[in-house]
Amino acid sequence: MTDSKSKPDAISFEMDADVKQETAPRMVVRQIQKEIESGRLKPGQKLPSQNAMAKMFGVGMSSIREAVNTLEVMGILEVTHGSGTFVKEDLPLDQWALGRLEQELFDASPFELFELRELIECHVTRMAAQRVSDTGIQSIRDALLELAESITGRKEFLEADMAFHMAICRAARQPAAGVIIRLLYNLVHQQFSLAHTTQTREYRARALETARAVVRHIEQGDEVGAIRCMRSHLDQAKHGLSSE
Repeated sequence: MTDSKSKPDAISFEMDADVKQETAPRMVVRQIQKEIESGRLKPGQKLPSQNAMAKMFGVGMSSIREAVNTLEVMGILEVTHGSGTFVKEDLPLDQWALGRLEQELFDASPFELFELRELIECHVTRMAAQRVSDTGIQSIRDALLELAESITGRKEFLEADMAFHMAICRAARQPAAGVIIRLLYNLVHQQFSLAHTTQTREYRARALETARAVVRHIEQGDEVGAIRCMRSHLDQAKHGLSSE
């Protein structure tokens, strides 16, 4: 550890306006992470006492202890008995970045998640059109057939639609993008249900039509057309958010 351990701390925490939406321990974790990310809390720096932090955050000691324990397990804080709590000198950067990504995605609105998904999917669709192969096209066609066969069932249609998008990722040789797309899909569904849109046969018919158009353009190697139709396909679900 650096000499900063022996220096008295003189820090304060800037509270976000939306912290009341979170549990007390989660709020404390988030605020401490924010201070570290901004550079106001530096590696090796000592945090205020748990009693002082409880007063700063306006929470109970149990919430502070839980938050500190969580950050210690994450490898962000180090508790030295008899000395205090410190920001670790060697922060786990990879884990830190993933933690921040998870938090930002969790906090994003369904519209923001849809916009991010559109950016990724349009890129993947372009790659699929560029890298079109017999094997890749057949995989996409099979997924499209399953989508058509599931049109009478809402849940089945949603599952088949996700399989369709995963097939395009495989054809584009972008499996990591598929993981991100599925994550964004799941996050949207935690905040919002597409039941009121997907329960209609009309909605599913439009989604199927746009999916067929995507496949036609990928088969032709038409990047621009494939991207345009993918946007139209995604807009079917996005429209459901605006009508909620």
